[in-house]
Amino acid sequence: YDEILELTVADITTKDPELFEENDNFIEIPGELTTLEILTKEKELRILEMTGIPSHFGDEFAFMVVGRDQTGRILAEQRTQESEELLRTIIETIPQPIFVYDDEGRFVMVNRNLEELFMLPRKEFIGRTNFDLASEGFIQTNEAQGYHENAMIPLLTREPHYLPMDTHTDKDGIKHFFQIY
Repeated sequence: YDEILELTVADITTKDPELFEENDNFIEIPGELTTLEILTKEKELRILEMTGIPSHFGDEFAFMVVGRDQTGRILAEQRTQESEELLRTIIETIPQPIFVYDDEGRFVMVNRNLEELFMLPRKEFIGRTNFDLASEGFIQTNEAQGYHENAMIPLLTREPHYLPMDTHTDKDGIKHFFQIY
């Protein structure tokens, strides 16, 4: 980290040094944590989060800098975000309805194809059960019971469960057939 020692206060802080305000022998920086990207001598990217506190010790001006190497955390967060975006894209473009329940049978995620099958916006699913949807007339009560029972099998056993065919009757009385994996 020899490269850091060559930096000036202006390189580390996001604020103009003229913005520092003196207050009883102490100067405050009106800013937040600064993220600094540097290349090491080995040409490796390092991402540092730093903050600096200018101060006076006696008659001498001093600047204390505290920093942490956040390269691993930030790169891991970026990879996770990219992976989540890829998964979200796959889920949204698969031509089958996809949904995820929590352990209580509440929807936590649905894809566009499920919205289209049930002719119901995503926000109407999230946090609700099939029984909630049936009580409001979005699905048939007998279908809600079947959906719930079938959904609870993999939730309780933690094993994959395949149903060869299921149905949904829409508001117009049209019966749709779909598979649940």
